[in-house]
Amino acid sequence: MTTTTKRPLYETEADLEEERFFTDTLCSLWDCDARKLPLRYKMDYALQRGGIIRAFLEVKVRNYTKDYFETYMLSMEKVLAARQFSEFAGVPSILAVKWKDASGFIVLNTLEDFELGFGGRVDRDDSQDMEPVIFIPIKNFKVI
Repeated sequence: MTTTTKRPLYETEADLEEERFFTDTLCSLWDCDARKLPLRYKMDYALQRGGIIRAFLEVKVRNYTKDYFETYMLSMEKVLAARQFSEFAGVPSILAVKWKDASGFIVLNTLEDFELGFGGRVDRDDSQDMEPVIFIPIKNFKVI
């Protein structure tokens, strides 16, 4: 018999509250409502207008400035899920990032300018934090 160990969740309630606040700001800007998706969906929200899903949204809140890094690192698995949802549903999948000094977004399902690598966090001593990732040039984000 095999045992499966659940990975720890590193998001705090404060992290989730910041994400919700940023998402509410985006929804005001984009005239939509956000519905939180279950973890298995890999994306954070479905954005709706008139009760119909118009986009999928991944939200990130960062504790550094927009230009601190030249690229934004994102899990390849997240991008693959975003593209799959968009292809099936015919709606965009958006990554929105709130940095300390700016906010921006990029459409993941049409993303072409990126580099593939291996990366992740090394500060938590969790081997599963390292995985295939993509590096998106920060200059490609549309500033909100």
